[in-house]
Amino acid sequence: MALTFSRHLLKPLEGTQIHASLDSALAKAAAALPPPGLAYVRQMQDFFSVRLGPHKAYRQHRATIDLLTRAIAETRTVQMRYYSASRNTTGRREVNPYRLWYAGGALYLIAYCHRRRDVRMFAVDRIRSLTITDHPCQMPLGFDVEAYVQDALVIMRGKQIQVELLFDRGTAAWAKDRIWHPSQRLTPLRGGRLRMTLRVADTRELVGWILSFGSGVRVVKPPELRQKVREAARRILRAAV
Repeated sequence: MALTFSRHLLKPLEGTQIHASLDSALAKAAAALPPPGLAYVRQMQDFFSVRLGPHKAYRQHRATIDLLTRAIAETRTVQMRYYSASRNTTGRREVNPYRLWYAGGALYLIAYCHRRRDVRMFAVDRIRSLTITDHPCQMPLGFDVEAYVQDALVIMRGKQIQVELLFDRGTAAWAKDRIWHPSQRLTPLRGGRLRMTLRVADTRELVGWILSFGSGVRVVKPPELRQKVREAARRILRAAV
């Protein structure tokens, strides 16, 4: 099942060297299976399917991804022209590439930005051009990539806050069956309701996620987040009229 599942998950990267290398490794792993195991893998394709959900396709970004993987392997900085969606501008950056990170249906570069003097996350599909330099770089020994992204609900990072949500009975049945974030804690309540607490980044992403539950959820705390959700709901209502 793992081989079949992995092949489906690789689809967004079709046309890239990453996909070709991983697909080759999976093919070799399948070929090394004993006949009963290989027959089972082939049979899996008849009764096991995967839907990726919303995602970006990276075939047209093959050259960028290949250069990034090479720069990371050779520990060299890269110079790039990068489009910032929030500012609607394209600027030049030199960064120390640390890791490629796939989450939320998209591929990101985690790197130290010389201009910002901080570690930042860059959407790979927004890199307009890329050049590997002769400047060596190295990920700091104390830097932990997983710790860097752990506060994000999906992608966006920000100030960490403690969130408490209350789900009604109908929505609780859906909310309790998923791991939305590693920090979540669930408490069943009377009447089938559910209390969820989690510690995540305070971002637009968090507000949008809460709104996705509709009227089935109430923000208990913090009050600032409750107000943000109310304002966003009002804007949606005004836009729909």
